[in-house]
Amino acid sequence: MATASTALIPRSSMMSSLLTAALGFLQLPPQTSALRALHAWLDNWRGVGLIVDGMDRLGFRVSLKKYGNGEGSWVASFNISHS
Repeated sequence: MATASTALIPRSSMMSSLLTAALGFLQLPPQTSALRALHAWLDNWRGVGLIVDGMDRLGFRVSLKKYGNGEGSWVASFNISHS
C-alpha cells in the first residue's frame, strides 16, 4: 500500500534503495536481533537467490561462477542490461 510519502517515489527506485540498504547492513556483524534476523534471512543460498532476483528485477544481469572443488570460491559478476 502506497502512503503519501512513498506515492511519488518510483517503485524501482524504492526497490533499489531497499536492496542497497539490506546489502549494506549485511556488512555489519549480527550483534542485534534485527541484524541476526537479516543475516538468518540472507546468509544462505536462498538469500543469494532472493538478492539475485531483486537485482534482476532492477535490470541487472547477474552470473555466479564457482572455482575449484568442494569449498571453492564463488565469484559474482553483474552489470546493467541495456535492452
